[in-house]
Amino acid sequence: MIVWLASFPKSGNTWLRSLLSDYKYFKENYSFENTIYRIKQFPSDYHFDYLFEENKIFNREKMKDAEFASKYWVPAQLRLIKNNTEDILFKTHAAPCRIGNNYFLTKETTRCAICIIRDPRQVLFSLMKHYYFNKQKESMNFLFTSDRSINISDSLNRDVKSFSHLPLPSWDIYYLSWMAYKNIFPIKFLRYEDMFNFKTFKETILFLEKYSNDTNFKYQENKAKKVFERSKFENLKNREKTTGFSESREKTDGFFNEGKINSWQNKIETEVREEIEKKFKKIMKDFKYL
Repeated sequence: MIVWLASFPKSGNTWLRSLLSDYKYFKENYSFENTIYRIKQFPSDYHFDYLFEENKIFNREKMKDAEFASKYWVPAQLRLIKNNTEDILFKTHAAPCRIGNNYFLTKETTRCAICIIRDPRQVLFSLMKHYYFNKQKESMNFLFTSDRSINISDSLNRDVKSFSHLPLPSWDIYYLSWMAYKNIFPIKFLRYEDMFNFKTFKETILFLEKYSNDTNFKYQENKAKKVFERSKFENLKNREKTTGFSESREKTDGFFNEGKINSWQNKIETEVREEIEKKFKKIMKDFKYL
């Protein structure tokens, strides 16, 4: 079955992916890029290659239509599960949504999920740099908009793969969508701000040890500490400067940019802050951002 690593964009998902892939595929001689991409993203175009190989679809461009692609989300997951004896970890920015009668996931395909949440006032600035927004209100509108789809790409061996367009709701609806499943399968909600503490990483491994069927997530203290140290945000940032990172965009300071907590306080516009806090008040209070 599938273990989802989910988050709204620019909320720490790649960092968690680095930590968990290093732990799962642990080696003393560590290669960041060769390890992190052993945890893939879903959905990706190569998950649907079988449709073309079996002549079920002839026009690959159709998969860029979220409504059309949604028919194959769960069938593709079931196919992957059938071909794997252990749980599969997938990173995703998708909300567990429904298009018509087509669900993004089901309890039959999902073992458990880890959902990362980050202070939206901080996400605002990460989005600005990642998507080249010139104004804070542009980035705020990205947080607020629900009726849209996004195209996310991942890099495998530096060959950029385009994903199907995914419906991406507003920041609050995204997390409410995942919360709606908490009584259907186990979900650990993880604050980005807490990921800087080893205790949080330990709790995450223990969650996977309890709920996944992957024996690689049996907790080992020394192993966990080593993984946590070499995947600290500053270490990833320095590694990117030295060897590069294939998900980095041009014209930015790098994929692993600030990784800071509360740096928004010194630069956010008052009107933008007030609008974000008003719109997201309930969830921000629940996760102690207010």
